[in-house]
Amino acid sequence: MTKLYAPQVERYAHRLGRFNYMGADRNTVYDAETYRLLDMLFQKLDLIEQRPDSDGIWDLWLQADRGPIEAFGNFQEMLEDEEVSSYEEYVKLWRESYPAEHDWYSFTAVRRPDNEYRGVFLCHRQVISQFSTIPEGYPLDIHEFVQWLVDAVDECIDKLRSGTYNREVAENLPPQHRTGYVLQKDFWSLFPDSRDELLGGFTQEELNTFSALVQAQEQGEIKEKRLAQMTSGDFFRFCAMGYAANNYSDQQLSPREQYLKHADGRDEGLTKLPEDDPAAFLEWFNSSRGGGHPWEICRGGNSTHIDLFPRQDEKGFFLVLAGDSWGRTAETIKIFLALSKSGIPVILREAKALGERVAGIEKMGIVPEGVFPRYCHSYFPDEHIIDFINLPLEHREELSKLCVWQPIPEVRLVD
Repeated sequence: MTKLYAPQVERYAHRLGRFNYMGADRNTVYDAETYRLLDMLFQKLDLIEQRPDSDGIWDLWLQADRGPIEAFGNFQEMLEDEEVSSYEEYVKLWRESYPAEHDWYSFTAVRRPDNEYRGVFLCHRQVISQFSTIPEGYPLDIHEFVQWLVDAVDECIDKLRSGTYNREVAENLPPQHRTGYVLQKDFWSLFPDSRDELLGGFTQEELNTFSALVQAQEQGEIKEKRLAQMTSGDFFRFCAMGYAANNYSDQQLSPREQYLKHADGRDEGLTKLPEDDPAAFLEWFNSSRGGGHPWEICRGGNSTHIDLFPRQDEKGFFLVLAGDSWGRTAETIKIFLALSKSGIPVILREAKALGERVAGIEKMGIVPEGVFPRYCHSYFPDEHIIDFINLPLEHREELSKLCVWQPIPEVRLVD
């Protein structure tokens, strides 16, 4: 039996996860012993019920012992690489990295019909990828790791037979591996700086006004007011209102120049239009375009930018403002307030969620360690949650007691 300890398991997971992430999975060739053990692994998985409503997916929780300090790393090598400066620091780093006697690992195995594909995911990252057509190449020898997987699955099967597996997981799975939510106000009780960062730039009057606007929008009290026509100059002026509300730099520039400075840059010709010609804007607005981001007025990442979309209906033009990432919340609210105060017809996306965020009653989704906390809506099929975090290390125990955790799906043997 191959005995791998937690640090060794994680080194394999990191190396193989990075290998597959780099897109090399379809070209992976394993050695004969690894293939033999993969066959054994999936034979053992056939004894376990698959994920409900799936065809060839298994989920388990595997464990590995922390093991001796030598499994963590070679002291002399770490000393030479300046990772540590003394043996005492070496021991301290080991215990900080592996405080528990056992570590837990999410395990998911996938097998497609006719064995055209078999994959293994550990810590929410693909670590093994096997296709029915094996390309030529230098074989990757990971039989030691796959043997550990076989033994760990075997251990789960023994516990399932004895009736202890599900109880042990439910009682002992660390909170950083669980899924749930915590109310914003409860998070703030342990991390008050987070509240100050979000709300510190607002007066109470502004917060009250925002709350009233959100309530009016949620109740369908969207004003009938529309802009009869619109020009590119109008749009740049609306953007400049938002920039000014957030004290962006270079406000002495023209609205168009401010847009050029702060927006995404892929404007699809918007900045080349005559700024006072509604017919030119309307023709451009209704033309076929693609690939650009003309409405990304505050550039950022895929989920961390702010958009201001002009929309047109039979009554005229109005604006839709979108910017619900936690780090852009304050900016978005200030833009919304500035446009609303000026009488510009504007609708705020995720208004209810942002209103709850400001009030401290938003549900913050907590996703397992190893899951990047973006686009995690599928983890909460029965909840409307738009903000996600991993359970922080600081105040972890206190915060976990304030969380509402989802039940952990039970696993059973095939009847």
